[in-house]
Amino acid sequence: MGTHQANQATDDDYELRRTRTPVPTLVAEGAEAHLAPICSRKAHRDDPDQLFAWWNNSYIYVLSLYA
Repeated sequence: MGTHQANQATDDDYELRRTRTPVPTLVAEGAEAHLAPICSRKAHRDDPDQLFAWWNNSYIYVLSLYA
């Protein structure tokens, strides 16, 4: 604890190379660039009144189970 990973991996060349090689961030950056505009928009839903009624009834039913 408190030491750099590269100092801990000096006995094994593979471990030394592995600790010195940065983790690729290409996929994470691509996913972030793709999802950021999608997630920044507000969700818009036009649901029928029957669906809202069903949701409310289901919610009340679930609450009654724990009462």
